[in-house]
Amino acid sequence: MSDLVRSHAHARARESLLEVGDALNLIAAPPKPPSSALSTFLGLTATERRAYSLGHAISVMAQGPAAWSRYRGIEKECDEALTARLGGLECGLAIRVPADVQTRADLVGTPSLGGYLVSTMNLGFIDALRARTISFRLGAQLIDCLVSNVNIPKQTGSATQQWLTVETQQATESDQSFGQLALSPNVSATLTYYSTTLLKQSAPAIERVVMNNHSRVQGVAIDTAVLSSGGFAGAPHGILNLTGSDSRSRASYRNATALAQQAAILCECARR
Repeated sequence: MSDLVRSHAHARARESLLEVGDALNLIAAPPKPPSSALSTFLGLTATERRAYSLGHAISVMAQGPAAWSRYRGIEKECDEALTARLGGLECGLAIRVPADVQTRADLVGTPSLGGYLVSTMNLGFIDALRARTISFRLGAQLIDCLVSNVNIPKQTGSATQQWLTVETQQATESDQSFGQLALSPNVSATLTYYSTTLLKQSAPAIERVVMNNHSRVQGVAIDTAVLSSGGFAGAPHGILNLTGSDSRSRASYRNATALAQQAAILCECARR
């Protein structure tokens, strides 16, 4: 009786082990492919699916038919297996892709399916389009390190030139006249606020962007003030709005007038 009970217990234990083994095999077995993909499903393992790279295969094929014929990677093996099953392709150099690697659950366009893993990088910086400053390139003198109001002596009149008919002729006496230019500061300002977090995290650096922008905006403002400012609301008087400035309308301004003005400017520069 005891031997019969033991043999019966052993049989039940073996049945239990077989049931557990079948369950483990069922869990470990890969999912069956859908019926629509049976013709191109090769049953690749997880390791083989991770090793498969269509991009690498395409890079090899781009080197020509000879390189592709020598290639022995997993992609070529899958292509040969599918060709043997389905027949060759009639479109020249091509590759068959097994259905095992054509299903992807991770998507860049969906944040929760992988989009959060895609980084974004700022590449370079496109500055605002604005005019270039010209005042200092045209000869305006920059006087820095000023503290107080200043007076600058200036010459307001020159000696008169004359040609002598004979070497003994007495030249007419002429004198120079002088004056002074009083300078007081005009204040131009730009103001931008940015947070400490932006200062630490910005790329490109917000400090450099703001400083470059301020300097260029101030440069354009200086050009406007030097050339045509009317002297209102704290701005200085520009050249075109100063007493004694020569201005001409477009209708009366001719080539001869321009040449005469250029000659006058050259003569004045030669005296200096």
